[in-house]
Amino acid sequence: MMPGTTSQAKSPNEGPSAPPGSPMRAGLLAAGIAAAVLLPLIAWGVAPSRVAFDAMLYHSEAIRTFASQWPDCNVLDYLSATTPGYHLLSAAISQLFGTTHGVLAFAGSVWTLLLVFTLASECAARARSMLAGAGLALAVFASVYVHWAGAATLPDSAGWLLVVLQMLLAMRIARSRETSAVLWLAALFGACFLACVLVRQSHAWTAGLLIGAAWLARGTHDGARSRALAFFVPSKQRIARLALALWALVPGIAALALFVRLWGGLVPPRFATQYPPKGLLESATSPAWVFVLAATGLFSPFFAGFAWPGVRAWWREQRVLLLSLLGVAAVLMCVPATTYSFEAGRWSGLWNIAQRLPSVGHVSVFMVALACCGLLLLLGLLRSASREARWVLGLSLLGFACAFAASNELWQRYVEPLVLMVLVLAAAEAWGCRASTTEPRLAGEKPPARLSQLLLASRWPGVAALAVAMIALSVALTLRTGQDMRGEKPPTRSPVHRGPTPPVELPPVPRDGRTLWSPLAR
Repeated sequence: MMPGTTSQAKSPNEGPSAPPGSPMRAGLLAAGIAAAVLLPLIAWGVAPSRVAFDAMLYHSEAIRTFASQWPDCNVLDYLSATTPGYHLLSAAISQLFGTTHGVLAFAGSVWTLLLVFTLASECAARARSMLAGAGLALAVFASVYVHWAGAATLPDSAGWLLVVLQMLLAMRIARSRETSAVLWLAALFGACFLACVLVRQSHAWTAGLLIGAAWLARGTHDGARSRALAFFVPSKQRIARLALALWALVPGIAALALFVRLWGGLVPPRFATQYPPKGLLESATSPAWVFVLAATGLFSPFFAGFAWPGVRAWWREQRVLLLSLLGVAAVLMCVPATTYSFEAGRWSGLWNIAQRLPSVGHVSVFMVALACCGLLLLLGLLRSASREARWVLGLSLLGFACAFAASNELWQRYVEPLVLMVLVLAAAEAWGCRASTTEPRLAGEKPPARLSQLLLASRWPGVAALAVAMIALSVALTLRTGQDMRGEKPPTRSPVHRGPTPPVELPPVPRDGRTLWSPLAR
């Protein structure tokens, strides 16, 4: 716990466990509800235009191309900017069931259902409530960028599932005192990391979670003379666990290096002009981290009740530090450009709102204010979380922001799922810590004010309102721009296209004998 924290119960990882079977029932309940939504969407076959565009022109075509080449698939040139793990697995399934939209979408929906099941079971275990776990997981599923990934042939959910699994393993590693337990957990993490980079190479940032968890694990700094120095003490146990972590990451790093060598970059050659590499200075001055915090702040009204006890503790016990953190962050947020710019990849989602609101030079007042709200929300939520969850969830957002800074397209669809997953896991931790009106008060402490009572009472109504709002947005998008994914392919360019030539229009890249699978096929 942070210094000065009072009247908090044990963390979910240290306190009473959830009722037997409650996490499993929460996962099955949430996954069942998600399946009841996904199956009709798959049968209907209509999706918002952006989803249909990506699915029909790129991911479905990549799967069908691999299916026609099976097993000697040309991974040098295919219609996806991601590593081909998801597409190859779908192509393997299609050998038995065909390549129709329904088959490919149903196979893809399994990843989303597993994601919902994992989140629900973990949130239930941390909140010690089946309904709480299911409700928080379904709030993530309600996102346009999550449930439509499950109803179309998009690899997003597969990547996010593997990210969540690595986050959860990192928490367990950080909580483990026995090196033997760390060995097996690190091996599992390494397997997930390998699968993750094979599905989406941009998620290689998760390697930092294992390194951070190994360094921060319990018992690795027992010899520190002070709590302030504990983070920096390189004990023998800490070095040994760090070596285990680095060894577990070798297969994933080797796989990523193999694709970089095969492609000559981080994406297949036909996508090189659409995703050009960014220099270190350009990445360092990217507004990616501001956008991640702004996306977090977007959900602050819905999670305010969960964060309120932590914010109140900050204000009572470390007010100067809290104000200093917010002030310094606000100043730093004014350094990168945060205004709307199509050419710089700052468009769609929140950027479209920022375009309509006042700005001062290159600084969007809306984005900076929203990012400050997001930072305050995170500080409040993580204050109530266990030590392991606090570090891992914080490192997740930091690592993702660093990877996101290298992207030329700062779009909300890349950010929103991770932000929601971090928020629901932190909210479950806050609930499990009993940060509520029933928590014991210190002698002489006044009862919660009316504002506190209202905020604490708004927790589950807030989550429900968030889910309803996101489902309403999805329905509106589908009704306004819906396209049948079983019909003709959409145009490769919109009427206002200003970017490079779409990769789907580029000529095939010669294979030149370079393929990962030729030796296996022979």
